[in-house]
Amino acid sequence: MEKIKQRRIELDIARAFAIMCVILCHATETIYSFNRIGWIKLSSISRIFMFFSFTIGRLGVPIFLFLTGTLILKKKFQDDNDVYKFYKKSLIPLIIVNLIWIIIYNIYFWISNQKNVVTCEFIIKELLLLKQVPLPNMWYFPMIIGLYIVLPFVSKIVKTFSKKTLFILIGVMFIYSFIIPMINTVLTIIRY
Repeated sequence: MEKIKQRRIELDIARAFAIMCVILCHATETIYSFNRIGWIKLSSISRIFMFFSFTIGRLGVPIFLFLTGTLILKKKFQDDNDVYKFYKKSLIPLIIVNLIWIIIYNIYFWISNQKNVVTCEFIIKELLLLKQVPLPNMWYFPMIIGLYIVLPFVSKIVKTFSKKTLFILIGVMFIYSFIIPMINTVLTIIRY
């Protein structure tokens, strides 16, 4: 596995922008009520600002995912040993952090007397990633763990395609990931 030798400033700029987007998204969710009654009470300008802020804020996670893909896909996975080294260095620590947070959240649920949430069956399912922890931020761990499992294989596959084929694939993914959600957001604004 080859290591990246120099830092690329454009990736740092993209990371900073993604951080600001995530903060904007969470701030928008906190400030505005996302139910139909709340939307009705807002002025048109407030509603447009809310949807604009929420939409721009939602770019943060895809940018983080693109950065993860960019950095991992640049690595050369020549053989199985390179994949094992990557898993040992990157995947296992991520799984351990996920397990620690699941334990912390379940201790919190237990202390706050939410006994209907804390059962041995639920905890085991959460630890095995078979059930999502009932907190809105915990969706990210199973998703990123899945990416870390798959990306070494995708890296090897991508290196066999021509740039033209990759351009077509990226174009289709861009339309599906950005254009269609944007159209849905605009239609939501028009309906309300």
